[in-house]
Amino acid sequence: MSEQEKSQFEKELAQEQQYQRELVEMKKIKQGQIENPYESSAHVPHTPEAPKTFWGKIQNFFYHYKGVVAVVSFLVVAGGVILWNFFSRPVYDLQVVAATRYDLSLVSDQLAQTLAAYTTDTNGDGEIHVLVDAMQITQDTTGIQLQQQITNQTKLMGSFATADSVIYLLDDTVYEFLQESADIFEDLSGQYDSPYIEADRFYIAGTDFAAEAALENFFELLYGETVPDDLSFCLREASPDFSDAERLAQTYEKDKPVLDRLVSGEKVADQ
Repeated sequence: MSEQEKSQFEKELAQEQQYQRELVEMKKIKQGQIENPYESSAHVPHTPEAPKTFWGKIQNFFYHYKGVVAVVSFLVVAGGVILWNFFSRPVYDLQVVAATRYDLSLVSDQLAQTLAAYTTDTNGDGEIHVLVDAMQITQDTTGIQLQQQITNQTKLMGSFATADSVIYLLDDTVYEFLQESADIFEDLSGQYDSPYIEADRFYIAGTDFAAEAALENFFELLYGETVPDDLSFCLREASPDFSDAERLAQTYEKDKPVLDRLVSGEKVADQ
């Protein structure tokens, strides 16, 4: 064999050996014994470079935690609104519950302004704040939804579970409904010398209060009648058996003088 032939044979032998090695490697790759070097290099995970600046870190944080930030922000805003409403709402010098078959919510501000003239600044904030919580309660559901009727009845009964109010403006139907369970109103007949007082009720038809609140116009325009004869103020007793008897007694002592002035017709400015 010549040198040229020998060189050609060795070259072909080396190629054959290389081919056999590649076949063995391919077989191992298929069997999962080794990794495919081409595939591994193509799927090397890219590790993002961490932000180096302060603002970059802030931006990165909001990007990864934007869901948490949104929820926390909502809770903070909602909590702030609740706290603002709680601390900014007025502290009332007088709270009166008006529960009748008539929709007195239409004149609740008018009633509150009239009552303010008979009320003193009991909380010392320099202003007179009066709330008239008016609710229409009637057996005739015409013009009023049943759901609203149930809500109003619940509000009325709920007012007796708090110590916020002791003065109530009622008609015959609501008064009799409340009196079915217990005598909850104080007898006024022995305390005042007034033709408008009968037992535990101070009837407002014909009084200065009714005239000042322009109730005659309201009832005539809306209901085509004069001020109903059965509308009356009642004074809730400060029962020692109440769950928060001390606070109820404080409300009674604060609000009772308002009823005194209403019966006498003497405003705070006149005293």
